[in-house]
Amino acid sequence: PSEALSVVSLMELNNTILSLPGPLPKQAITQRLMDSDVSDDLYQAVAQVVQEACLSKRMHRHTIEFYGETWLMQGIANLPHIAKWPAITALGQAYADWPLLVVCAGPSLDKNLHLVHELKGHCLIMAVSQALKAMQAAGIDPDFVITADPQAMLYNFDGTILNRIGALIFSATVQPELFQLPAQHVLTFGTNNMLDDWIYEGLGDDGRIEAGGSVSSSALGVALRWGCNPVAFIGQDLAFSEGKYYAQ
Repeated sequence: PSEALSVVSLMELNNTILSLPGPLPKQAITQRLMDSDVSDDLYQAVAQVVQEACLSKRMHRHTIEFYGETWLMQGIANLPHIAKWPAITALGQAYADWPLLVVCAGPSLDKNLHLVHELKGHCLIMAVSQALKAMQAAGIDPDFVITADPQAMLYNFDGTILNRIGALIFSATVQPELFQLPAQHVLTFGTNNMLDDWIYEGLGDDGRIEAGGSVSSSALGVALRWGCNPVAFIGQDLAFSEGKYYAQ
């Protein structure tokens, strides 16, 4: 029927549900037609994707309602900086097939920083901004530092030395004061998909990444956009370590 949506893969099913306009009902029903090509495993997989995609859609909507105005106002305030500095796409495939290490700020970073020391010079190092102080305190300067969160993150850079870092990478809707930091270079990107797309469409650029939800997944999205391979993580505890959220 013309009013029905047809999908041909689990990924397409997930993306279609996420792109549906407006709020979704709290309940979703999957109905199985008699078809010998539909195995029990496939039916269960479809039902699971529908359930999880609907939950994600509701969470996305709640996040937009909570942060939407902040994203909009900070995106507008950042327009001159985004027009001044290049998007991540300016590097093209310059780092294609380069290994890249994402340094996250989980508690395990305290005991594993020596591994970052050993890898310095053998791969690109991209640190989330929450990990920068710990790294520089240990004598390690990352090649890139990435910030994606629209909340007040300026404190992450207190006491840090930015002229030893190749570039800061900022989401288009970060705290505007971040663009005033004395960075050698700045790259921008859109991590919130439709919430940031309008900025890059207006500039005739495409800084979008196919990731989001956390700064570490945004770092992965940037690395994949550059074609880095392999991409490894350190300090990615996801806040499940002994009740602590961050490294010292």
